Amino acid sequence: MDVRVNGLLCIEGELTEPKSGPWTARVEIDEETVDLSGQVTLTIGTTSWVGTATGAVEQGRYVARIVAGAANLKKTLDAKYYYQASLSLVLQDIFRETGEALDVAASDPFVTSFLVPRWARLRGEARMALGQVAKEVGGFWRHTRAGLIAIRKEELWSVVTGDYVETFRDPAQRIVEIAPEAEPFVRPGTTLGTDRVVQVSTTWDARELRQRLTLDDGTGKSRGAGAKFGEAMQRASEAPLNYGQWYPSKVVAQDGDGTVQIYADDPRIRGNGITRVPLKHGLPGLDVKVKAGERVILFFEDGDPKKPAAGLWPDGSSVLEVVQRADERLGFVAPALRYGSLEAAQRAVLGDLLKQWITSAIVSTAMGPAKFAQASITAIDDFLSIKHKLDE
Repeated sequence: MDVRVNGLLCIEGELTEPKSGPWTARVEIDEETVDLSGQVTLTIGTTSWVGTATGAVEQGRYVARIVAGAANLKKTLDAKYYYQASLSLVLQDIFRETGEALDVAASDPFVTSFLVPRWARLRGEARMALGQVAKEVGGFWRHTRAGLIAIRKEELWSVVTGDYVETFRDPAQRIVEIAPEAEPFVRPGTTLGTDRVVQVSTTWDARELRQRLTLDDGTGKSRGAGAKFGEAMQRASEAPLNYGQWYPSKVVAQDGDGTVQIYADDPRIRGNGITRVPLKHGLPGLDVKVKAGERVILFFEDGDPKKPAAGLWPDGSSVLEVVQRADERLGFVAPALRYGSLEAAQRAVLGDLLKQWITSAIVSTAMGPAKFAQASITAIDDFLSIKHKLDE
């Protein structure tokens, strides 16, 4: 089998194509003066793979390691926040910052048009940001042979055909090995006979070409030990652990709809600031006007990057206005003052309610129980009416 990288003959090597993630290859060239770096094209027969190579001379041979595409998904990306955006925009930023590109033809069309009301990208490796997008649509991503990234919700399970000899099968481990007569025609997401293939390892040397196929067991997962380990590593690397943390933040401003603009202390989530964050007070019917500069805790409901919220104001915080709404009843209970709650048949101005409570309050004095002095009530009335009467 004729195998070459940028036209140079490869005497042996191995190419691994997983269900999710980048494909990788290791090739050996029987020369010492070769220098392969940057974008390369690996060809096996007439089939090609485009990736990025690094290499060195080992024991008299040049050994190149090739990673699909731009091989830049381990690059650390800064945090970034999106409001009323499509996942297409999120992906465009990831690709622009890494040099990768989307394989539109191989991707599900709805992925690029999928809208998210809010989206927070944490500071971290690009592959984790990409994995979070794929998880949002309930799918997966992988590099195609053209070196582009495809994002799919489900496999196509397209049928492939070719001449081959089956050399090994382990039903318990869901492993099949074949010897193609011409091209390495099987790839992940295809069906060979009745077998659905989720991972392919292609090896070659001067004597033979082999493809080792890991098969789907009907659950979307594979039983092969190597594939199981790869899946576990993939889940661990893409787990959104940081979205389960709480982030101390500063309020920058509050918008007219009650949401706030905040600036997180932690650079992993800070990015360009986070806007339109709803306040979660833990009390229904409560509206609060906040001050810029006050402290708050940012968190993500369900660990979901599109569900930021703020709450848990620290002790000593102050606000500009607080409005509590209730359909039937507002009540304060203070046993020392011995007054009960007020029934409200209609909405009332908070200042008027306070005046009623103060007027009817009984307080303990050295002379026994007594009401507030009229002068005090008048002063409070003037104060509430003129300066601090709080309308809805």
